[in-house]
Parts: sequence; structure tokens; C-alpha cells
Amino acid sequence: MYLSESDAQILKDLGFERPYFEKVEPFDVYSYKGEHYSVGGKMHTRDKFLLSEEILENGIWIPNAYDLLQWFEKRELNLVINLNHKNLNYKVDFYHEDGEFWFKIKNTTLEGALFKGLEKILSEQKR
Repeated sequence: MYLSESDAQILKDLGFERPYFEKVEPFDVYSYKGEHYSVGGKMHTRDKFLLSEEILENGIWIPNAYDLLQWFEKRELNLVINLNHKNLNYKVDFYHEDGEFWFKIKNTTLEGALFKGLEKILSEQKR
């Protein structure tokens, strides 16, 4: 699953970038002028994409849960994800690099919980 366009825009404004891979990958999704597009093209190549340069340059990259998890991994931040089947929500506990508890986020989707945690961290870094 992917983030909403509005959540992706918030992360973009906070300076969120892909932690691994190249800037654009064939499996990426972009939003442009109210439409959603997948980049497409041959996997693991950086020279030819099926999506136009205009969309790649002016669109909003829509990260998925895996992209967000990689961001935490690259920064060696620990988190614990809990799914509550009864209440149908996710709780994510975030920890500092030293293992000390930092904060927790609850949301109805994994992407939403990871987004809220990432938004909090990036906002604190901007202060």
C-alpha cells in the first residue's frame, strides 16, 4: 500500500528522500495533476523509464510502507510494529539508536502509523 498524496507532499516538504536505490525506480508511483502513474520500465536499470520526464520532475513521489521502513533502517532507528486484530489498528513504538523508548503512534493502517512517526521525526529535526 502507498501513502496518500497529501501525506507524500508533507514528507516531501519536510525533505524526505528515498534512503536506498536511485532517485527514481521502475516500481515507483507518482501523482501528477490529480492522476496516479507507475514509472514502469525494465527493473534494475536507470536509463529508460516509461513515464515522461515532466511527471518525474514535477509529480509527487508516493512512497509505500517498504520505502518508509527503509528510511528507519538506514538511520538505525528501532521500531516495533503491533497489529491489534480486535481493534483493527497498528501501534508502532519508536526507539532511539541506543534502544531507549522514544514515542508511539497508533493508526488504522501501517502506512499511516509509519508516516506519522516519520513526520514527527523530520519535524523535530527541522526545529
